[in-house]
Amino acid sequence: MPVPDGEGVAGFVIATYPVDLSGSELITYNEYIGGCLLAPMEAGVEYTIQMSLAGSSWDGGFNSSGVFYGPVDITIFGSPACPEWPLPLEPSGIDLGCPTFLEEWVELGHTSYSADETWQTITIQFTPDTDIQSVMIGGPCEVPSDFTIDLITNTAFPYFWIDNLLLNETSLFSSIETAGSYCAEDLTLLGTSDTLAEYVQWYYNGVALPSQTNSQLAWSDLNLSEGTYQFIAFQNDSICAGSQIEVSLPPSITPEIEASTQLGCEPLTVQFNNVTPTPSIACEWDFGDGNTSEECNPTHVYTESGLYSIDIQVTFENGCTYDTTYQQYIEVIPPPQAVFTASPQPTTINDTQITFYPESNNAIVQWLWNFGEVSPNTDVESPTVLFPSIPGNYPVELIVINSTGCVDTVSAFVFIESDGTVSLPNIFTPNGDGDNDRFVPFEAYPGKWELTVFDRWGSTVFETTNLSQGWSGVDSSEGTYYWVLQPRDGQQGESQAGYVTLVRE
Repeated sequence: MPVPDGEGVAGFVIATYPVDLSGSELITYNEYIGGCLLAPMEAGVEYTIQMSLAGSSWDGGFNSSGVFYGPVDITIFGSPACPEWPLPLEPSGIDLGCPTFLEEWVELGHTSYSADETWQTITIQFTPDTDIQSVMIGGPCEVPSDFTIDLITNTAFPYFWIDNLLLNETSLFSSIETAGSYCAEDLTLLGTSDTLAEYVQWYYNGVALPSQTNSQLAWSDLNLSEGTYQFIAFQNDSICAGSQIEVSLPPSITPEIEASTQLGCEPLTVQFNNVTPTPSIACEWDFGDGNTSEECNPTHVYTESGLYSIDIQVTFENGCTYDTTYQQYIEVIPPPQAVFTASPQPTTINDTQITFYPESNNAIVQWLWNFGEVSPNTDVESPTVLFPSIPGNYPVELIVINSTGCVDTVSAFVFIESDGTVSLPNIFTPNGDGDNDRFVPFEAYPGKWELTVFDRWGSTVFETTNLSQGWSGVDSSEGTYYWVLQPRDGQQGESQAGYVTLVRE
């Protein structure tokens, strides 16, 4: 391990070991770094002690293998007096114990530390109850059980290297702020310290950074790495204040999305939402069909069927931009098409039982037939329906629904015609008595015909295509008239002709 600063370090042991090979009695063997302060710490004032610390093994002249201990409380003790150093902590002066063996020494504070054979920066804050003139730093009075040394199998001592000791009033410690961001590649650390400082030094993981001796550390420009950064202020070649900050790279974020639907028929309207938990400041969407959006919660309409992958790029408040693609996220299927045929068509009043055959496509799962006043309506796929034996055009509606729930509707007519049988009377009496007042066929629904009536001189006196209404004879005199009946619009039956006598009684 490189020395964090200067040319040397100090250290101490934290351990217990057995008095003899039986291991029945353990003796604490703690070493401490101690000294008198240049000025006493005042009671009731909060202080901070900061140090670089590394734990490893020291064989002390024995055959050593690597050790890893932890956690352990690194502890600071204080005394209102300044003793003569070195200071024995046990009556024998040989086995080193805890400073509180001496009545004037008290524990001021501690922090948990786990050795990993690299330099770490630890901080302890405390407020003494009395003025303190001397301090000692080392292990706790109660040493963890795994710090016991086995004199037979493992004789390596748990050793703790210490450097960059800084003790001062908490209020005088420097502070570190940041400007810019890692993703914007302009991250800068800004240190502030007491105005009495003569110069400052930046450290990375406890090691001084060459030439970085001003208040700003251009982290991005210097292409530095994540870790612990310290800003230390010096006065009279001694550390007077310091602070540290952990710089870590922002975690990679996968943008998260949700859609109002992922499957439907064209045209398909989809509401997209960016639901990434981390607050976003900008979004860019690619909907996979050539269309994009810069809204974070856009609405998009797919007009063609297909599978579409969605790409979203999100910029977050820290300036970082991440994107991801949701493969084949939206499926747009062709809409159903309602089509049917009917047989027989056209038909006559003699054959009105008609069967309907749907020819719809795209995974139809439901057919809803509506025959108007003709019953029954049905959801049978291919129904057979009996229509009235009355010529006319009968409406039929088919609604189809596919497996996705998409709907299409088609409307058409069923054509029922007369069979071509028409019988006309040979006399009628248009006298207004309501009996035989018009020249009309005996059939209630005669079909599609054109009727022309001629007088004895061959002149046309009446013509109509509404055979059911016939001829009233109102403006004609009594006598015999000649008529001609011709089919029209595909009406079955042959042309007919005959005579009718108009009588007024």
